[in-house]
Amino acid sequence: MFVDNCPSSEPVVSAVSATVAVLACIPAPFERAASRYAERRGGAGDDQPPRQQTGILNVGRCEPVGGQNRNRGRRTQRLLYTLAVEINGTSAIVTGGASGIGAATARLLASQGARVVIADMQAERGEELAHEIGGAFVSVDVTDTAQIEDAVNTAVDLGPLRTLVNSAGIGWAQRTIGKDGEFASAHNLDAYKKVLAINLVGTFDCIRLAATAMSRLDPTDSGERGAIVNMTSVAAFDGQIGQAAYSSSKGGVVGLTLPVARDLSAVGIRVNTVAPGLIDTPIYGEGPDSEAFKAKLGESVLYPKRLGKPEELASMVVELITNSYMNAEVVRVDGGIRMPPK
Repeated sequence: MFVDNCPSSEPVVSAVSATVAVLACIPAPFERAASRYAERRGGAGDDQPPRQQTGILNVGRCEPVGGQNRNRGRRTQRLLYTLAVEINGTSAIVTGGASGIGAATARLLASQGARVVIADMQAERGEELAHEIGGAFVSVDVTDTAQIEDAVNTAVDLGPLRTLVNSAGIGWAQRTIGKDGEFASAHNLDAYKKVLAINLVGTFDCIRLAATAMSRLDPTDSGERGAIVNMTSVAAFDGQIGQAAYSSSKGGVVGLTLPVARDLSAVGIRVNTVAPGLIDTPIYGEGPDSEAFKAKLGESVLYPKRLGKPEELASMVVELITNSYMNAEVVRVDGGIRMPPK
């Protein structure tokens, strides 16, 4: 098989390489259509910057850069910009958004033009952050459906709700049985239920309510109505001793990602999940002892040998929101770590 318009005449010897080659040599008719589409969307000329500033998809080309080819490529790229979920001018909900990964995500979304609802139980931190980023704070316990509905309604009042980030959660550490052989020393069942109620059931409750509001929206030009990103943990895969409750809850979030994405595909809502590794959040405290402890933890990371930064997780969250071809995936952001048993 040969591909037209490429300078090379080498045969493409596999289906995979053939596909890559075809994608790399976008024909002029497609680019002309892309240009007309982009102009209808408001891009009057090649000097105009693309409207959507995130979720960039660069298409590799076999043709040399310069002259007409360069202009056609820019017009094509402008079309590809429009295929991502638009953040600017929309509203977003971030549960657990008052601190840590949630706060970093809220700041990044706001920097790209979203009106963010901080849904959290930490009122002082939440209100301070909402004021900082021009959003709103709503006191939300994710085990309370009425409070989640309040957050959704608040977001709808701020703008079309296109984004939900589920970052609320708690941890718990306890072995399944005690050392004395007594029933009373076995894992606290109420604690197990509480962890699942917040981390798993709360996540699903937020999804079903926010997605309902998203389903009422008119779709974007690419047919999308919204994007949802859940926060799980590497403990879903590498659960350690004493993490039965936590790993169960986070494994449940992994498990719901695909079926919920399939459910919501009918209305153009994508669902993805991020699995953080060891991240530097306020849970580790402050001061010299805390820094020494975090440095020790970082030694177990493959590379780089440090804890992750909340901003690095936020970056992945926004990529999953804006990249229209990311759906039903669980992405580890963990520096390559694989947790040991303890």
